[in-house]
Amino acid sequence: MATDADFFCVLTESASMPVLFCRFVCCNILHLSVVDEVLDGIKMMKYAINHRYKFKRYFWAFLCGYFKCISGMSVELVSILVICAAYNIIDVTFNFIALAVIADFDDIVFASMRSESFSLLLTTEFT
Repeated sequence: MATDADFFCVLTESASMPVLFCRFVCCNILHLSVVDEVLDGIKMMKYAINHRYKFKRYFWAFLCGYFKCISGMSVELVSILVICAAYNIIDVTFNFIALAVIADFDDIVFASMRSESFSLLLTTEFT
């Protein structure tokens, strides 16, 4: 089991150039996949503030966007920390694949429910 001291040593030790390049590429790809979630949350907050008259309690709509934005930023921060804590290229790649699936899990579940009534309601309402 890893301790805080082990984690700090991994982050502060110098890595080889291929490992650094792999970390850089994986972190950039994860950032590009998560940035859309954060922007959606910001758009939801902006919509709730600018269209208060469409909601009974606009604060709850704003809060949904806020939590979407915060959760996206949290996922990105934790993902970058996990990728940077890997020792070699194989670990970086495996962590990247696992975190990419976890980060896109909500989109995967929504895509699998194409014919469900809730999915149809959302797609017909906002398209």
